[in-house]
Amino acid sequence: MSTKVTRRGFLAFGASVALAGAALAACSGGGSTSSSSSTTSSSAASTPASSTSSSAAPTKSASSTSSGQAAATPAQQTTSGQQVTIREAQFPGVGWEQDPRYTDIFMKAHPNVKVVTESTPYGQMYQQVLTQGATGTLPDIFPGHTRWVSYWEYKGLCLELMPLVKSYADETKFDDFFPSIIKDMTGNPGAAGKLFTFPTIVHPGGNAVVEINLDLIQKAGVTPPTQDQIDNSDWTVDDLEKIVRGAGNAKNNIWGLTAVYSSPLYSTQITRSWSDTPGPSASPDSWVLSTDGKKDQLGSPNVKESFEWYRKLIADGFVPTSANQLPSGSSGLDFFTAGQEVAKTNIIAIQADAKAIGDKFKWTTLLWPKGPKGCRGSCLSYNTWSINSKTKAPDDTFHLLNTLTGTDCGFWAGYDGNAVPYCRHSIWFDQRLWQKYPIYKQGAAWFQQGIDPFPMPYNLRAQEYQDAFDQNTQKYLNGKQDWAGMYPTTHDAVQKILDEGRP
Repeated sequence: MSTKVTRRGFLAFGASVALAGAALAACSGGGSTSSSSSTTSSSAASTPASSTSSSAAPTKSASSTSSGQAAATPAQQTTSGQQVTIREAQFPGVGWEQDPRYTDIFMKAHPNVKVVTESTPYGQMYQQVLTQGATGTLPDIFPGHTRWVSYWEYKGLCLELMPLVKSYADETKFDDFFPSIIKDMTGNPGAAGKLFTFPTIVHPGGNAVVEINLDLIQKAGVTPPTQDQIDNSDWTVDDLEKIVRGAGNAKNNIWGLTAVYSSPLYSTQITRSWSDTPGPSASPDSWVLSTDGKKDQLGSPNVKESFEWYRKLIADGFVPTSANQLPSGSSGLDFFTAGQEVAKTNIIAIQADAKAIGDKFKWTTLLWPKGPKGCRGSCLSYNTWSINSKTKAPDDTFHLLNTLTGTDCGFWAGYDGNAVPYCRHSIWFDQRLWQKYPIYKQGAAWFQQGIDPFPMPYNLRAQEYQDAFDQNTQKYLNGKQDWAGMYPTTHDAVQKILDEGRP
């Protein structure tokens, strides 16, 4: 089924992917500008050449491959045939391996196109795009996140994509994107009803799943989740707390739980579990930011109860803080993957942890538990690709965009890579993905049930809002400040930002 939604209302991932009219951790952010490192498979100029492309053939679906390996070639696209240089900004590191992989695949299929890649750390991309946009040095194509793109769009940095979607409909397979993601993208304050970006990684919350060390539970004599609970994630916050308190033992260097409350996006997903209604959608008084994006709601009783639930676990010694460090030689591990923690949350991308754990211990994954009144909190978050509004090669860059957001790339990212699957229906409902990572089947069903929206400030100052929230909650989340000390300063700081006009 499909559900009618608005930006300020409930976002449902309908079972149908038919779109009306025109035919979705990883995710913290800083703001400092950095110099980007550039690479290319062949020689390239510093600025793109102009080009015009002809028609293109349909995109190959990931479901057409017979194994977990993605197709060896991208969509059969027809580029201009002229020598073209495209500058592409990329996020480096774990979780983004699909971007250089599929950029290389694209170039091999289109020898007339040279793609120069420029690596910028995730936390610096927001300001980098603004700086380059202001100086006329913005790459032709660049990645982003929900909280950034609305402002970029408002500033005119992103190319409107719907004309190109209509020109290359068979290649794009636009109706495979989750409809509610497209509705969210076009309904944000900066887009004003237009399409300026394509979605990639999508997840239902920054703490969407809980990974549990079954060996530690068994050793402590704690009752583990039943198979039915594991298969259906039918459990509660109380169930999670009993496991954490029962198996956690800081004196023996066994921590209980790590969750993320330090950003509006991640904390909102948890606080919505304290909804007055079972949901979906969560009651507005459980949201960290008001539904109109204008008022801080950290002081709402529901939100406070959720924060204080986690703060009590910190105070009782079950949550590691910044003062606690893994021993030397633990590079690439956290307390959970090192076997020293009972449970940790994750955005739903469990591949990297699975590789880090190997066969060291038995573990399982469940969706985030239901709250006191039966609501499983959610908060839509997705990454994006945008095209520079001033690119001189819009058609060829659009072909690259289709490769980087396509079914083959998105499936590989979730199956062979270290990312959450991309927000296409054909990927999330691919049974090969479910067989390898059963939690994705539950995730797909959760998407169908409904995901509440991202907490976007009305004035588009999402990054400033997040930075102030993070800075002012640190002492509290490190056990060095109580609610009475944290709340007034945090509320004042974030509300001051929310009261400002649009930049």
